[in-house]
Amino acid sequence: MKFDDEDLIYRRIPPGSMVPDENYGGDRLMSNCFQNYRREDRLSGASLALLNRYQMNPHDLLVGHEGFGLTFITVGQLTEEFQQTIEHDPLPDNPAHVHVIGAKNKTRQKRMAYAATPNIIILPA
Repeated sequence: MKFDDEDLIYRRIPPGSMVPDENYGGDRLMSNCFQNYRREDRLSGASLALLNRYQMNPHDLLVGHEGFGLTFITVGQLTEEFQQTIEHDPLPDNPAHVHVIGAKNKTRQKRMAYAATPNIIILPA
């Protein structure tokens, strides 16, 4: 599946994931919110276009994840600025699930955290 640059990729944020950052001018997401799975080159997300297709909304992503927050980054940012690939990987309980595939060293994770912090729609506990 091809994703539009304007599509939003949502990411659940675990509780306790905000840290003070003087360079940012306030609290921001921790870099490890964008760390790949162990021994893999991917992390999970959900596409807004797919959520819409399956008549879901972003808040559905938090069902069963008490205390988690929710943020997003655009597909365009992920592919162009962070050199990531987006792949649809439907799950039984989340047909809008995607993988964000690509290397994410500490610097890239921090840049992704900076990019996602202004887009937090629900703060983690």
